[in-house]
Amino acid sequence: MHRYIFALLLGASGALGFVACTDSTVEDGEDGTCSPGEEIFCRCRGGDDGTKTCLEDGKSFGECFTVDGECSEIVEDGDDDDTSTTGDPPLCFPGEELACVCDDGAAGTQICDASGDSYAACTTADGPCGAGTTAATGTTTGGGGDGTSKLFEPCADHSECKTGACLMGFCTKECGNWQECVDEGDIQGECARFAGGQIQLCAPYCADQTDCVNVYGDPSACGFGVAPDDPGYGFTVCGDWEADLIPVPEGIVCAEDVDCHLGLSGVERICYLDECVAGCYVPDDCPIGLECSASGGNPGTCG
Repeated sequence: MHRYIFALLLGASGALGFVACTDSTVEDGEDGTCSPGEEIFCRCRGGDDGTKTCLEDGKSFGECFTVDGECSEIVEDGDDDDTSTTGDPPLCFPGEELACVCDDGAAGTQICDASGDSYAACTTADGPCGAGTTAATGTTTGGGGDGTSKLFEPCADHSECKTGACLMGFCTKECGNWQECVDEGDIQGECARFAGGQIQLCAPYCADQTDCVNVYGDPSACGFGVAPDDPGYGFTVCGDWEADLIPVPEGIVCAEDVDCHLGLSGVERICYLDECVAGCYVPDDCPIGLECSASGGNPGTCG
């Protein structure tokens, strides 16, 4: 799957600019020594390949670099256990609605609370229908962690995941930063905020809607998010964004329109002169009811 990762800086003026990742990482050579000036492979946040150079002391390496400059390196610490979390896995996604069965057999629905720890009572059009209801569809409670599916693999139930949490169609876990979303020395996603910032979960990278819907199904969609631990770093990942689903902000480098609108229609975002801008080429680029003023291959505005 092709993944895009976008880095941006929110300056004092609020304008968008570009920055390279700048986390500092130094580690010893495999046998405790290296040849000064020697370059070895390293991998960056987002999955890009890079190199780092042995320092003059012959015992450590400098920063990881790609063709675009310094980056945050993924460091393998020998711990391949991806079952750890920053706390108990959420039971459900806040606001998630599941089918349930009332005590008398009537069909109802129950909604996950804002904390993700429990569901409201099973309810029909006539109101709550009693205790002892059971979910007829959707995920079950987490906490087992005995599954075989790794972080970001598709799932339908908490019990399938090593992390003990299956939400939004993939195995995930609560997180505080991107390093917690590295699985077995490789990174396939980021730590992202969902439900209006009420919950932070590891989510897989995406380039457009097909990366999410075709792999994880509804309600996962490809949207733009900002790192909880670094407000100047953005990315696109799958998840249940609800009202927070947005395209890529203006000013991000792009090669084609989909890099900016992520396969979403009516969001007024196109790629022009290798940069994401607000505009349109065709009516589908505009919100419903608005026309696009583009002509002669030049971009236009919606109105």
